[in-house]
Amino acid sequence: NDVAYPITTDKGYMKVKVPLNFFVDGKALNEKVLLKSTDGTLSAISHVMTDTHVTLNLKQAGTFVFAEPNVVFNDIDKLSTKEEVLYLANRQIIKGKDVGVFDPHAEITRAQFARMISRALGLVPSDAEVPFTDVRGKDYAKDVQALYEAGITTGKTATTFDPQGTVTRQQAALIMKRILKYAEIDTAAITANTNFKDANKMSKEVLEAVGLLNSLDIMTGNTEREFMPAGHLTRSHMAKILKRTLGVAELM
Repeated sequence: NDVAYPITTDKGYMKVKVPLNFFVDGKALNEKVLLKSTDGTLSAISHVMTDTHVTLNLKQAGTFVFAEPNVVFNDIDKLSTKEEVLYLANRQIIKGKDVGVFDPHAEITRAQFARMISRALGLVPSDAEVPFTDVRGKDYAKDVQALYEAGITTGKTATTFDPQGTVTRQQAALIMKRILKYAEIDTAAITANTNFKDANKMSKEVLEAVGLLNSLDIMTGNTEREFMPAGHLTRSHMAKILKRTLGVAELM
């Protein structure tokens, strides 16, 4: 009756499946990237595209456009993760340090980590004040808050997040597992592969997460069967594990 009602998704998504021929004007849309357009600014939108249709995972309404994948970084040509970096960069999930510069070997900070994941999942924070005093007023405060409310990240203490702190491999493993849980991916039948020489350096919770991600080929160890849980995550490695997690979670 011409009445609009708000839709609340909470921790879920409203999935909208649209045939590509709905958009077709002779262009190969499956070779483009789908983005959200807000007042001319493009941002990430969680979606999965096939040769015939695109499924959008929405938290809120918006205007969505197809764009050319045109991001160029001059410092990633020799990287094994080049494909993952460009995939996420073209979808506005990760950003470069400068024009043409990705800085792949730099260690990623907790604030950068939060921003990437929040963009990828399309999270929308509540109007509540972020509990971490050391991120209030920062441009990434809403991203940290959104991840905290989704149960994907925690603070260093009840009131601090340590935004400039670096991310270890074991911390990354815990967060990737929480993303799968948030996406309601059933992993109960997957046998965790925990065959690492340094398994005794990990807590039970970390080892469970690491074993699951190893079995899913999201995070693996080195050729010596070492996971190196205390090792720090680089921007290059982050692109690899985030893209693989989003794929398993059917979010991108």
